[in-house]
Amino acid sequence: MNKRTINAAIKHLGVEIQNNRDGYSYFTGLVEGHQIGQSVYICYLNMLTLSEWIERAADAVAEDAALGEDRMIDWDARHPFVASDYNFSK
Repeated sequence: MNKRTINAAIKHLGVEIQNNRDGYSYFTGLVEGHQIGQSVYICYLNMLTLSEWIERAADAVAEDAALGEDRMIDWDARHPFVASDYNFSK
């Protein structure tokens, strides 16, 4: 199992997997590029089946949609915040 295979299988959900060497992976939106849903804490991509990766991606998309359009998830994916509360302009 590799990142290319997983991304091909979840592309229809509008996300792709990003993996880190610190034992977790996360999904990012294909359009916006921000993190979608919670991180997946797993050492190796092949520790989940392709079906499990698709399920995790669908869950992440549903979680992101439940937060609403003006909400994002911070880096550790546990504390939602409202993006409009912050000034991101330079």
